[in-house]
Amino acid sequence: MASNVEQVNTPAAFAKSSETTKSLVDEVASAATTAERRPEAAEELKALASKDATAFAALQRSDVVGRLWRLCAGEKTAAEDVEALCAKRDANRDAVLPPVLDALAEIALLRAPALLGQQLSTLPTVLAVCRSCGRPGAPSERASPERLCLLAGLRWLAALSTHPVSKHLLKQGLAELVVRALSLRTDQDLLLQCCVLSANVAADGSEQARALCRAKVPRLLSRLLVAEVRPELKEHAVAALNRITRSARGEPLDADEVIGPVALALLSQAEAPDAAAEGTWALHVLSSKGGSAVAKRMAATPEVMDALEARALGPLELEDGDIALANKVAQMTFEDLTKLNQQAAAEDGPGADGGAAAEDAAA
Repeated sequence: MASNVEQVNTPAAFAKSSETTKSLVDEVASAATTAERRPEAAEELKALASKDATAFAALQRSDVVGRLWRLCAGEKTAAEDVEALCAKRDANRDAVLPPVLDALAEIALLRAPALLGQQLSTLPTVLAVCRSCGRPGAPSERASPERLCLLAGLRWLAALSTHPVSKHLLKQGLAELVVRALSLRTDQDLLLQCCVLSANVAADGSEQARALCRAKVPRLLSRLLVAEVRPELKEHAVAALNRITRSARGEPLDADEVIGPVALALLSQAEAPDAAAEGTWALHVLSSKGGSAVAKRMAATPEVMDALEARALGPLELEDGDIALANKVAQMTFEDLTKLNQQAAAEDGPGADGGAAAEDAAA
C-alpha cells in the first residue's frame, strides 16, 4: 500500500468511505456506464484508494477486475475469442473493450497485490488482443475498434509494467509486440505508449534493458528522434533511450537526462555486448535516417564521435558475428561523420579563425 494512504478513524468516516468505494466500483463495472465515463470513474476510484485505507481495502476485496471482464466476455463470448471481444458494442454502439482496458489500466497503477494478481491472469488475453489488432493489415482508422483496442491494450501493459513484473511480460512476448508496433505503425498515440512501456520495462533491471536491446528496440526508438512527430513523442523517446542506457549500464536511473545521440553513444560503450552492439546500430540508424542536418550535429558531438571511434577500433574478426558487424558499422559511421567534419572545416576556410579573432579584437 502506498505510504500516503491514510487510515479512517471514525465509524462515520469508515461507513462513508466504504459506501463511496462501493458506488464507484459499481459504476466502473456497470454495463450502463458510458464508454467515456468508465475510465473517469476508475481514475476517481484509484485516487480515493490511494489516499484512503478503508477504500483501498474495500477495493482489494471487490471483484472489480472480474466484473469488468464480464462486460466483454460473457456466457456467449469466451475470453479467447479475440475477434468477438473487439467487436462487442454497448447500447451506444461504442466498442466495449477499450474503455474496459482503460479502466483496468487505472486500477493497475495502484500497489494492490490482490488486484495485480487478478490482472496478470488476463495477460494472455490482452496480448492476444494486441497481436490481433496490431497485425499487418489490421484496420487502423482512428475510430476503428481494432485501433482503439490496441491503444487501450498498450496502456494497460504500460500500467502493469510499473510493477516489478517486466521479466514475466517479456517472457510472454512483450518485446516482439513493441517492435511490431514501432515498425509498422505511424499512429503517434500508439508510438507514445510504446515509449512509455519501453521505459518502464528498462527501469525494472539491466536484464530487461538488454532484452529490449536484443529485440532492437533502441534503433526503432531512435527513428522517432528524426521523424515529423509531436514534441511530446520525441521527449518520451529520449526518456526511453535514457532509461534503457542507464539500466543496461547499471547506472542510477535518476541521473541527468542526456540528448538522444549521447544516450546512444553511452549505450554503445556498455559492458554488455548485446547492449553495446545495439547502441552502435542505433547511432548508425540515426545518422543515416536523420538527413544531413542531424548527421552534422552528431559529427559535432564529441561524445558520439569518441564512442564511434572506440567501437571502430575494435576487432572485426570475432567469434560473435553480431559484435564484429557492429564494429564494422561503427567504422563506417565514424568515417562518414568524420568526412562531414572535414567538409565543414574546409567550408570555413583557413582564414575563418583569423577573421573571427579580428572581429573579437575590433569589438
